Amino acid sequence: METSLRAKLAPLGQQELVELQTLKKEYVEAAGLPYEGFYKWDKEFFTNLQFEQKYQVKSELVKEYFPMIQVQQGILDIYQQMLGLKLVKVEHPEVWHPDVEIFHGFSGLEWDFVECPSQMLEHWAWQPAVLQKFAQHYQTGEVIPTDLVNKLIAAKNHGAGLKYLRQIALGTFDITMYNSLKPVNVCDLFNQLDQEIGLVGSGDAEVFGVATFGHVVSSYDSQYYGYLWSESIAADMFASRFLKDGIDSPQAGQDYRREILAPGGSRDAMDSIVKFLGRKPNNQAFLKSIGLGE
Repeated sequence: METSLRAKLAPLGQQELVELQTLKKEYVEAAGLPYEGFYKWDKEFFTNLQFEQKYQVKSELVKEYFPMIQVQQGILDIYQQMLGLKLVKVEHPEVWHPDVEIFHGFSGLEWDFVECPSQMLEHWAWQPAVLQKFAQHYQTGEVIPTDLVNKLIAAKNHGAGLKYLRQIALGTFDITMYNSLKPVNVCDLFNQLDQEIGLVGSGDAEVFGVATFGHVVSSYDSQYYGYLWSESIAADMFASRFLKDGIDSPQAGQDYRREILAPGGSRDAMDSIVKFLGRKPNNQAFLKSIGLGE
């Protein structure tokens, strides 16, 4: 999957990189400084700057429409409606502070599928009708304006090429390191893949980016590819059932509850996916969701 996805993403990533390089060149020259290349430490700043300039959206303004309490309740309402549940708050739980709230996650799922349930829920946040149910200004109570929602949707895939190439670089590093039968210089390998696959490197600077990649020494070791794999499956499940049948479809919700959530890790994830979709998954919906499909 990652090899074919890399081939599709590379042209987009190259285009995005050129745009960021141009933006940095203009920025530093306007300040009277020489342009000396584009590196990893430039990426976040100039990606955000480009985002604000291109879409006229400021992240600080967007945050004002998503106060935590309203967002939390909105998510719970979606979950209750979708799955046919009634969630009841536990009164006076034994916790160390009254502000603490207890939630339970999924356990026992295969590691290359474990992210899928949460990733699928993210798709609801890109539905205007859903957003306008709970996205309200923290001071005025004003529902998030339609034009702001439209701008956010238009900007959804901003930087998608470099973003997903970076994920592929991390997954490739993880697999390569654990599959090697010989000693590996992890710093050199990490920096090499960052440049070759992720397209944005560190030049001649001596950096230790691998030290920030905690997944390789946690439960994700040799399974980091699961993030992209799960995201692809999540997009397929959402588009094939919930977009097709309706995002509020009780039938799709019940099927999801019965075939995906209820079995959990008691059966092979692929069996559960096939039961829910009625076929094996594919990446068409995922490619479309990141701007690469029809």
